[in-house]
Amino acid sequence: MTLSLLCTGCTNKILNELIFIVTDGVYTMESAEDEAGYAPSISFDTKEKTFVFSYDFLSSYSNYGTYLIQDDEVIATTSDGKYTYTFKIVDDDTISFVEEKSDSTTTVEGIRAVPDEAIFVNLIFKHDVSESILSQKMQRKFL
Repeated sequence: MTLSLLCTGCTNKILNELIFIVTDGVYTMESAEDEAGYAPSISFDTKEKTFVFSYDFLSSYSNYGTYLIQDDEVIATTSDGKYTYTFKIVDDDTISFVEEKSDSTTTVEGIRAVPDEAIFVNLIFKHDVSESILSQKMQRKFL
């Protein structure tokens, strides 16, 4: 099976005929919103190959740096080299946290913020793709 994608602003790596990508935008952890409406998230800038990972709004440390794609994983390392976080690419708009290959996500309150295999979804990308598919269907219907 060959999967081919046309994507503006994407980073990709080909492995066994599959293309693994992350897209520009914010990936938010599913089912994690607390009482204050906060959920861990990671954003990617594919042109600059940078990320910002936020899992503790009480911490003054800013988890930002560069990332690379290796096989089917995104490996994000902070700019000071202190921390590395790894995510498995599930599909075009979904990544999953790999705890055993990542530094701790314990908050200043001592709570593990991001458990192993936590799912992060890029809702903007999912919405844009759905809109594009709907638009194509509507154009075909009226042609």
